Amino acid sequence: MKPLPYLKTGRGLPARLKILALPALLAILIALPSGGTAVTNTVARPVGLVRITVNPSNGLALSSIPFDAFNPDINVLFSNQLTGATNESNADFIAQWKTGPQAYTYAYKADNTGNPAHDGKWFLDFTNWSTSTLAFYPGDGFWVKNLQSATQTFLLFGTVVLDDVFTNALCPGQSLFSCPYATRIGLQDTDLKDDGAYSNWDSSSADNVHSWNGVYYDIYWLNDDLWGDPVINWKWCYDSGGYPAPASNDLQLGHGYIYIHTTPTNSLDWTESRPYQNLFPANTNP
Repeated sequence: MKPLPYLKTGRGLPARLKILALPALLAILIALPSGGTAVTNTVARPVGLVRITVNPSNGLALSSIPFDAFNPDINVLFSNQLTGATNESNADFIAQWKTGPQAYTYAYKADNTGNPAHDGKWFLDFTNWSTSTLAFYPGDGFWVKNLQSATQTFLLFGTVVLDDVFTNALCPGQSLFSCPYATRIGLQDTDLKDDGAYSNWDSSSADNVHSWNGVYYDIYWLNDDLWGDPVINWKWCYDSGGYPAPASNDLQLGHGYIYIHTTPTNSLDWTESRPYQNLFPANTNP
């Protein structure tokens, strides 16, 4: 099993782990019908891609796909991307957090094994050769680890999410999540606090959002200011010299984040409204 960054109250990652700050390039394209037949009154559908770069030599990227993938299966979406090996120790891997058991599920890429049924594909391990069933959807987050000596880039693509409202269930404990839309959203502007995020003056007792900055986690908590200060009351805050300060960061395109939901029994159903106009009606009579 490969080590991944872990969380401690008020602490960040071990210094030996490094991660890229995920510079992402977004391209939005328009999907039109193909073929020689004339088409009338056709509605175009937007598609897009995001490019994510991962540092070499154990570089980690906490990533997300802000689109509905044409095929979310790991062996399709990550086909011909990243680098495989003959053993798990040298193979790039992807990890998803499973909220039920509160544990990671890993997928390793195989290559140069001499078996065409294995080479280029993703597996749970290289002992039983069980094919990975990981799939990737908007609103989720996942880790990508680069075991190679060179920087690697991968592309994620699909149709732009046009749902009026997107719901993401954040379970008690830890979840990996992301902005489900093809844009950035200010943390303060999300509906998290209106949908049931738990607030407290003590950061360890409130819901937290953890954002990896390349060295350690930046930690934000939903503050319940006992004095009712409007600058920091009911705001996502960070620790500034022992005092809460309002966060001004965004949930970035292509980034993943860690959400700590402190309510032990109830999930937080985060419902976010589409932050951009839908110019692409689903019917054929715009």
